[in-house]
Amino acid sequence: MDETWDAQTLAKRMLEVMPKLSRLMALRMNTLTEKEATLMQMGALHMLINNNRMTTSDLAKKRQVSLQAASTFVQGLVDRGWVVRVDDPNDRRRSILEVTPEGRIREAELRDLMTSYMADALTSLSQEEIDAAKIFLAGLNRLTEQYDSFEEAATPSDT
Repeated sequence: MDETWDAQTLAKRMLEVMPKLSRLMALRMNTLTEKEATLMQMGALHMLINNNRMTTSDLAKKRQVSLQAASTFVQGLVDRGWVVRVDDPNDRRRSILEVTPEGRIREAELRDLMTSYMADALTSLSQEEIDAAKIFLAGLNRLTEQYDSFEEAATPSDT
């Protein structure tokens, strides 16, 4: 790979690789958990753990899915006992989603399984490729943090 890439080429390559990586992770998730939880549910559970006072509507916006889709995967989490709906003390018409202790345990266990799987898959990379990935991921993390700041500033507060 001697050619120099610009941002346009990098974006194109990322858009080719990311869906493949997502499919690989989803496939592995289904094998690891015996269809106990989907990748979307695990992402939602992770998001709920890291964000306070989210409604299903908030989750749908953050995950960029329809309210119906979010309601479906939230119900799956509720059915498993990983999430409960609690009345919003400020608005009885709204329900706040709270992760249960069991949900926190399962999210950590499944995240550890996925990390282990990804680490096994990444052992085929050379040290040079891993070092390059470290630099690249630091840049991506910086970009996503900028986006998170922009998103928070653009989102009206419920307080």
